Amino acid sequence: MIGRISAIVGLSFAIAIGILLILSGTYWVAGLIALLCALPFAALLRFVEYHAERGKLRGSGPAA
Repeated sequence: MIGRISAIVGLSFAIAIGILLILSGTYWVAGLIALLCALPFAALLRFVEYHAERGKLRGSGPAA
């Protein structure tokens, strides 16, 4: 649960900052770097969702 939340928040934040910096026109290199910083969060989200689907994560099983 914490992994999903942190991945979504980090991904959203990195993409938002990247878009804002690219649209400013002056800091487009920093904007591209910020967008690249979103990739680890996307990988984390993919990892968490993949293992949650298969019930391999702690706390992802049926509610007791």
